Amino acid sequence: MTWRWWPSYLRRFACFSGLGVASAIASLGCYMVLRTALDAQTANLSATVMVGLVNGVANQQLTFGATGRGSVRRHLLPSLALLGLGVVLTAAALGVLTAADPAPSRLVEVSVLAGAGALGGLVRFGVLYRLRPSRPARAAQV
Repeated sequence: MTWRWWPSYLRRFACFSGLGVASAIASLGCYMVLRTALDAQTANLSATVMVGLVNGVANQQLTFGATGRGSVRRHLLPSLALLGLGVVLTAAALGVLTAADPAPSRLVEVSVLAGAGALGGLVRFGVLYRLRPSRPARAAQV
């Protein structure tokens, strides 16, 4: 069994993780600002969608090398669906939190959102890695 795919996987995971950390900071910052005027679920939805769209495009191009109409289209729809999954995960996490504690502190809310976002990020990477543009097949070596 060969491990030639491993360096590519690690490079992509590192890029995806770096973009993910930057996006998480931006999303949680947006959430904190929006939370001063909106309820938790609305602030979460707004922050997640705003940052998630930018993150999806950045990951398509920087992490997975999706360029050209066909490649971008192949990644755009799953990326949007996975953004929806991220919204569902974070909304469910906030729902469970508010069921357990009707008035949690902002720090607890942000911590729960960060954990749910990290879980969603791992799922997103797994799916998008499998959809990455493939290289042209090499001629069989004799």
